[in-house]
Amino acid sequence: MSEDIEAQLSEARDDPAYWDDSDPGHAAAVNRVHALLAGGQTESPMLEIKADAAVGDNLEGIIKNATDVPGLIEDVDVTSALPLGFEVDAEDADTWQEYLYSAEISQTQVNALVKQYAEFIEFDEGRLEAEKEQARATLQQKYGDDLPRALHLAYSAAHSIGGEDLIYRLEATGLGNSYYVIQSLIDVAERKGHYVRQP
Repeated sequence: MSEDIEAQLSEARDDPAYWDDSDPGHAAAVNRVHALLAGGQTESPMLEIKADAAVGDNLEGIIKNATDVPGLIEDVDVTSALPLGFEVDAEDADTWQEYLYSAEISQTQVNALVKQYAEFIEFDEGRLEAEKEQARATLQQKYGDDLPRALHLAYSAAHSIGGEDLIYRLEATGLGNSYYVIQSLIDVAERKGHYVRQP
């Protein structure tokens, strides 16, 4: 990507309308970023794409079909799906609970994401690198030329849920490179009317 496109992309992402669905200029701001991403042949800065493609395919039905969305934040259970003996700091658990509640996803999806978290924390660099290629192939096959937009929607959804803190957490844990997490975030964006491909 050229320095000129990078500068334009940074400016476009700094536009408040880009992050605010209620802003009259939101659609235009989003379209500008998408055009720059497509022109620069880049992808979301959140994603290195490190995930198990087979797991992603098996879990995709959960994204579309589960309906048990918790009504209250305290109803979101972020610990019961963890492997026996796997410990999470109480403050971290509260933060993840807040983000998962804000995503308006089902408890079934929460459980799947929690399991992904536990797995990715344990992966070494070699495993992550191998999964990166598997997931890239899966996402490329699914979205084709629309992959940059799909990845951008995932990034935008994550930012709308938890801002830079959530982006950092996804990067630090590797979850931002999980096929299932990426697809879940795309689904969040599409539920809000931002589609990879118009229905």
